[in-house]
Amino acid sequence: MVNVFSRLRAYFTGFGSTFLVLWSVMFLAIFAISMCDPALPYLVRDFLVEEATVVAIVGYLHSAFRLSSTAVSFPAGILSDRIGKRKVILASLCLSPVPFLLYFFSKNCCWLFAAALILGAFHGLSNPPFNALVADTAPKTSRAKAFAVFNLSWMLSGIPAPIIGGFLSDTFNIRLPFIVAFILSVAALLLFLKTFRGAKSKSAIKLIRPYGSKDCSKRYGTYTRALTLFCVVSLLLGFGDGVLMPIITAFLMFRLGTSVMEMGIAFSVAYGIAMALSQIPGAKIADKFGKKPTILVGILTATPLLALLPLTTSLIQFVVILGLNSFIGYLWSPALSAWVAERIETDRRGKAYGFTSAAYGAGSIAGPAIGGILWMLFQPNTPLPFIIAMFPFFLIIPIIIILKE
Repeated sequence: MVNVFSRLRAYFTGFGSTFLVLWSVMFLAIFAISMCDPALPYLVRDFLVEEATVVAIVGYLHSAFRLSSTAVSFPAGILSDRIGKRKVILASLCLSPVPFLLYFFSKNCCWLFAAALILGAFHGLSNPPFNALVADTAPKTSRAKAFAVFNLSWMLSGIPAPIIGGFLSDTFNIRLPFIVAFILSVAALLLFLKTFRGAKSKSAIKLIRPYGSKDCSKRYGTYTRALTLFCVVSLLLGFGDGVLMPIITAFLMFRLGTSVMEMGIAFSVAYGIAMALSQIPGAKIADKFGKKPTILVGILTATPLLALLPLTTSLIQFVVILGLNSFIGYLWSPALSAWVAERIETDRRGKAYGFTSAAYGAGSIAGPAIGGILWMLFQPNTPLPFIIAMFPFFLIIPIIIILKE
């Protein structure tokens, strides 16, 4: 464990102080969101009671979140390039405390939908400039590692946060995690303000040749074609993740009968720990074997595991299989992020990450709603929704094969 932290500290030192602040701000912001995740479905159940309706509303809430995020992502990318990435991040952080107050004071599901829309706006505003700044701060040869370490900010926060949120809900009050999340989101805003107040963005340094140059066209193909294909990948990825979310939540609540605390543990281990452990190895694999093989093998290995989830009869079995799926599936996320950065010049990265974030959001708008509908249509036959959720991930494979590395 000491060795792991020593290596992380070495990475932070190499990427600079700006990277460290971005990492810390993202950690706090996502910690706040992750604390609320286990309690939210149970809050919906308190309002609605009936299983099918609860699952549907949980799916619609995820869709509302993604709808707002998608609507904001592309404008956020354009604004990042025009007025500066830090200003857009600051605007997003000003929004982030509001949803938690709405959750805390909510009296019906309308409050929850309002919170989801604002939280989605925060996500959509923050994603493109954060990713663009990470790409700017890292040299080309270390970009996969930079994204791997940065991804750890939200993955590591997802380990303790759901457990703490579940504990607070079960031990004290189901709404307590929301007020703690509000405090953490304000802390993230203050940290960013203290660090970057009055700071001027340095002139962007082009880390690769412009996409319109002759050499770049020969090596990479056209910018527009590559970005379109990356957007299709993000669209399918968002749709697959979106379909899975309400199905997994419903299976934990109504088939395995988990408490809020147990759901928090499931999210922490199967998502937080598994994804965090995958990042550094994933970056090293991508550097050694190439980005395309890393992504293809990851999809082909991880996706079939989803078919095993409805066959589990205990929380431990479910967490082990979902954790293995997350670990293998997220091995290739640093490769994909670095691949996008390599194809795009510095002063257009905000727009490019805005496009890919919007594409992911577009897929995950329909995904959760469809996941909730699939659960309602096929219950109590739970394997079919999980099997159907596998198809978007398999459709990514031909797109990756077409892309040039």
